[in-house]
Amino acid sequence: MVTYRFPVVKVSVFALCRLTMKLLSKRNLIIIVVTLCACALGYWYAPIHFVGSNPKIESLINELASANSPPEFPGDPPHFYLDDFLESPGGWSPDAQRPVSEAYYELKSMGKDAFPHLIKHFGDKRYSHERSFSTFVSHTVGDACQFLIDEQIDLRGMSYKSRETPAGNAMGHEVLFEAYVKSKYGTYAAWWRNNRTLSLKEMRLDFCNWRINKEKRLGFIDDNQRNEMMDSFDRMLENAKSNPDKMALPPPDWYTIDAIVVEIKKFRQYETAK
Repeated sequence: MVTYRFPVVKVSVFALCRLTMKLLSKRNLIIIVVTLCACALGYWYAPIHFVGSNPKIESLINELASANSPPEFPGDPPHFYLDDFLESPGGWSPDAQRPVSEAYYELKSMGKDAFPHLIKHFGDKRYSHERSFSTFVSHTVGDACQFLIDEQIDLRGMSYKSRETPAGNAMGHEVLFEAYVKSKYGTYAAWWRNNRTLSLKEMRLDFCNWRINKEKRLGFIDDNQRNEMMDSFDRMLENAKSNPDKMALPPPDWYTIDAIVVEIKKFRQYETAK
């Protein structure tokens, strides 16, 4: 039997990299880098941009764009001049908001099936509706698409603008679904990529547990605050465990997509009754 012996060549990683750089042209390196970046972006956003076409969902999202323009209040801030506006809303028509509301509630009833299509439209700047957060705020179609996701997963429990903690005041927006998405995934597209196989119930429970843990890390100023908030979170978890076939749709009120419509109707009823 003949035995062959080969010399052992030790090549350092640095030397190997230098050799590779010499063998590859600058043009080839650029092509490789661009290809890698494209693959990374494709992996990151593929579940959104390659979700396919759904004409019904796309049509409903298009109907989130109102025929109205944003309302023009006679002064600022708007809520100081609400009665003046309600008395004379100008060209802002409650009837023009009906298709917006109907499309919004129908999209909400579809659950997670609409999520990737909604995320694709986050950048849609067309006017959609008004909501009240102490004062009226105009929202775009993109905003409405985000609200449709947030409202189905973030069941809120105890809601607050700010609360006391041992380290000072904590702001309510720090524990909302949007904060959860940004802290864990960076973007809604990345969140969907990682969670698209979960049920709506599982998505809710994951968010609820994140929020409860964050509230615990923020801390409580006394036992009363702790007990009150933990009772609220127990109820939030119980609500999250329910998984209805069709989302219950809330009646229009001050904090929904129909905020100004409701106020105009109330004002007109009051004026008629006088």
